[in-house]
Amino acid sequence: AKRPKAKVGKRAPAKINSTDTSFKTASVGVRSQGKSLDKNKNATGNQLQGAESSAAARMELASSRGNALSTLQASLRHHAPAVRASGLRGIRDAVQSLSSLEVTLGISILEANLPSLLPNMCRCWLDEDDDARRLAVCLFGDILKSIKLSSEQADLKCLA
Repeated sequence: AKRPKAKVGKRAPAKINSTDTSFKTASVGVRSQGKSLDKNKNATGNQLQGAESSAAARMELASSRGNALSTLQASLRHHAPAVRASGLRGIRDAVQSLSSLEVTLGISILEANLPSLLPNMCRCWLDEDDDARRLAVCLFGDILKSIKLSSEQADLKCLA
């Protein structure tokens, strides 16, 4: 019950009731769970016909920085106007990058992603930030331009 005297320069002896905290933690990420959610979503949605349409359904729109469309759409609901504008820039970049693909494949990818893209983009038309509003209108113009070019090329193929 008597406390031992502390010696100068020496560490104090461990207490009798001390807990060993030398363990380390690690996290485990299960990738298969995310894939099964995507498969379920595709199974319940409308089935697209044709080889190009099925390839388009598997390909999600992504910006040149590698951000997926779902990530960019989540940023459109952010409270900061700069983040919303950045998301719109990323989506616009992704839409413009479709022009480097074969026209029919690029359009089918765009059409596959359009139903999820339009509601968030329309919300940005009414944004209080000028930059976000301008980018949303420009993005819509780019989408219409892409679809118009594809329909014109389809008409030319029919005439030939």
